[in-house]
Amino acid sequence: MDAPVRIVILGAGITGLTAGWALSRTKSCDVLILEKSDTIGGLATTFTRGEFSFDLGSHRLHDDSDPEVAALIRDLCGSDLVRRERLGLIYLHRKVLPYPPSAFDVLFAFGQRDALRFGRDWLKARLNRRGQREAQNFEDFTIASVGESLYKRFYKPYAMKLYGLPPRQIAKDPAVSRVRKFTLSSVGRDLRKRLRRKHATYLYPAKGIGQIATELYQRFVTGGGRLLKVSRIDGLQIEGDRRVVAIDAMLTGGNRETIETDIVISTIPLDVLHHLVALQSDGDRVPPVDLRWRGLRLLYLITRNKIPSPHETLYFPESDVLFGRVSELNRYSPVLNQDSRRAVLTIETPCTCGDEVWNMSDDRLAGHCIKQLQRLHVLRAPGSLDEEFFSRRVPTVYPVYDLGWRRRFERVYGRLDSVENLYSIGRTALFLHCNTDHCMSMALQLARHLAGGRAKNEWEEVRQRFFDYRVRE
Repeated sequence: MDAPVRIVILGAGITGLTAGWALSRTKSCDVLILEKSDTIGGLATTFTRGEFSFDLGSHRLHDDSDPEVAALIRDLCGSDLVRRERLGLIYLHRKVLPYPPSAFDVLFAFGQRDALRFGRDWLKARLNRRGQREAQNFEDFTIASVGESLYKRFYKPYAMKLYGLPPRQIAKDPAVSRVRKFTLSSVGRDLRKRLRRKHATYLYPAKGIGQIATELYQRFVTGGGRLLKVSRIDGLQIEGDRRVVAIDAMLTGGNRETIETDIVISTIPLDVLHHLVALQSDGDRVPPVDLRWRGLRLLYLITRNKIPSPHETLYFPESDVLFGRVSELNRYSPVLNQDSRRAVLTIETPCTCGDEVWNMSDDRLAGHCIKQLQRLHVLRAPGSLDEEFFSRRVPTVYPVYDLGWRRRFERVYGRLDSVENLYSIGRTALFLHCNTDHCMSMALQLARHLAGGRAKNEWEEVRQRFFDYRVRE
């Protein structure tokens, strides 16, 4: 009998676990996942501290997922997959709008005068687009799509907070899906929903978003897959600049190990993998990456001062508020954090590794957040002084799509893709801003590709389609 194909997956996030599980079902594959974190799931992780549960940020699952992925999630979670009504709010210019807002919500939230100005500018922008060359930066593209007044009121503050750059320095890519709510077809759908009084819903695992990763891991191991904890990966051994033949790693116990492999699937950040691959064609110098990430500083606040509210997520795009999003996990799953006296809040602040927010002490960060939440009437003021808090830092969450990013990405990706048995999939590996179900879909498609014995050059057409994923709000 032929020996099984040895496949090593870098990273036990949701992408790596999905690929590992799918390949472990193929008896011709021997699958090993390498992970350096103490937890599995990557960004889709749920952890506990004391009596409370916490997600790594805010997560939800959507009805319009790839049918194959949706079926897998239902199978993994069973009756624990609960449907919840979307009750998010966005705080903007002293107004409160439902989130995600429809075109009608945005147009009429600020009064009749602003609604007329928004509508006039939107119509003017649509008429001016005819025959004009399509704009390439976030600001010009958005203005050309929705008008200047809507851009300044609604889109500009969001872009500046999330990416940390003036919108003229941001490519149009992240704006494309955001302005779709103002197309005639989207406005028509919103109107029909209003007439039918249809409320938006989402799906969520009752035990936290990490339940998906936990179930995948258990099935992966049952299928014969293995997970090895490493403290670091030192490099990939490349034979003739063509094939990875082994991976050099340091195990958590301090021992070094060389792991032979036939195929490598990377789900780790693109820039990290780039520095692990040394090609003879590089000479003495590895080419620069020149791609940037925005991270998150996550403050977890346990407090008795939360003003009762049914809303699960609150959004704050304006620059005078430090954080961008606040969520309450008990509103996602009522079986979690059931202490009726205390609320558990996840407060997300976009930042860049090494900047002021990233380096801020927990005490100082909590002090700023609590004062602003009191001012916004999310927390009582004055409140009790018995809040508990801690924070986590996540460096690679949002790819920064600045001008020229795609050319630089393709240069780096092309270098790695020239290694014929090295595949990159997932959010950070492909420098993508995408949803959990998108990551799972990529993994399933690659597993099917490899199990079918298809060539590497046939994968490129599939990979290109991943950049058409529409990020859901």
